[in-house]
Amino acid sequence: MRLQRLNIQNKLIRRLITSLLLLILISCKNNPTNFVGKFFFIDKSEIEGLYKSKNLDALFTLKDYSYFEPDYVGTSFETYYVIDIVAQNELNHKIHYLLFFDNNHVLCDTIKIPWGEIYSLNVEFENRIKGIAIGIFHKNDTHFEIKEVYEMNNNFRLKKLSNNVNIIKCPLPTELLSEENVGIEEYFKYSIVEP
Repeated sequence: MRLQRLNIQNKLIRRLITSLLLLILISCKNNPTNFVGKFFFIDKSEIEGLYKSKNLDALFTLKDYSYFEPDYVGTSFETYYVIDIVAQNELNHKIHYLLFFDNNHVLCDTIKIPWGEIYSLNVEFENRIKGIAIGIFHKNDTHFEIKEVYEMNNNFRLKKLSNNVNIIKCPLPTELLSEENVGIEEYFKYSIVEP
């Protein structure tokens, strides 16, 4: 009787361990952090102005999406660059991402931009911290309503900051850097809103 009880307990423990290992493997399979810190390239197969990419599908864990890069894509700085990617499915559902790379094409971080919001890069915060700001731009009064702020560390990784942080300088959001918006910087205002 005692031996039978031990066998049942051993079987339960083995099943539990096997289940946990499977769960860990499944959760790690297509986790974006699996790509961070590694060389990453965007494989493109063109289809009617959009493109398919197995690498982006794996990075974002998406299926049946096509991708495009907006006109204002491709911002680069001295030590890193940013690629702006929009994923779109057949129902026209769009998801907006930023990919941060070092100059060796190593993917350092990614961030999802809420649809309808825009971002400003190279924002200067107090204590010499640099990062990005995400929010809504109100064109009627040239006001950038910042909803989220992120610090970018020396490894180009993003860390969410409190909305109580002081912004020293906020450049125009990247989407507004075009000929049609020349002169807008004279009237540009920004503020952080409480969540």
